[in-house]
Amino acid sequence: MLDFHSSSVEPAAREASETWQAWQPHDDDQPHPPTRPTATSTIMAMLDALDHGMALLDPHSRVIYANQPAQTLFAQMIHWKLDYGRLICADTERAQRWQEALNAACYQQRRAMLEFAMQAPEHASLDPYRLPQPFSAPSDAFLRYGVLTPAGEGCDLARLIFDRRSTCSAPELQMFAGCHHLTAAETRVLERLCQGLSPKDIACEHSVAVATVNTQIASVRNKTGVRSVRELFRAVAGLPPLRTSANGGIDGGNTHH
Repeated sequence: MLDFHSSSVEPAAREASETWQAWQPHDDDQPHPPTRPTATSTIMAMLDALDHGMALLDPHSRVIYANQPAQTLFAQMIHWKLDYGRLICADTERAQRWQEALNAACYQQRRAMLEFAMQAPEHASLDPYRLPQPFSAPSDAFLRYGVLTPAGEGCDLARLIFDRRSTCSAPELQMFAGCHHLTAAETRVLERLCQGLSPKDIACEHSVAVATVNTQIASVRNKTGVRSVRELFRAVAGLPPLRTSANGGIDGGNTHH
């Protein structure tokens, strides 16, 4: 089990840390969840359902709490490792920038954006004995961005909030499509538009005429009440960031229209 230190944190943060540890697997038996969910555990479950990685850290890079998406990203970091609850970096320059930004967030109420090189999920590991990789990134590496922000006045903690990999995930699009009664074909067109494809590209992919795709786009605009594709993108980008569960559905519950 990861060793998270919480002696200097606020009571709510300490409770979150303790509750999080209670849900972690033990070496000798099965996980022991609380017999009755508390407000803190319920909030944590809600944070796990979001498509943003979120973590709470102290000035010494100790992770007080991290939701499920953040834990996944920690495991994918190339130059970093989670060493029994402490985030450490093998690259001197990156480590210095990180510490400066962390100090600014914890002590000066300032925000900073940082880049993190990530490896493909199949290479990810939360093994505490895994060495961080200070060498050149692999060919399938990609960048993710994180923002360090103050956790609150009078609290020497910082929040690390990661970006989203895409503008809109499949669960959100499905909910949006169901809300506006889009057909399956219209939903596919909307999904491809959000992925950056042009009507011509979509028509080629689906082996239909460009005029057909344009008609479907016009129907989507009419059903959603937007005047342009730009407004449509804005509406989709503003949807709640829901995380896809392991079975392909929406994490944390079912979809109701």
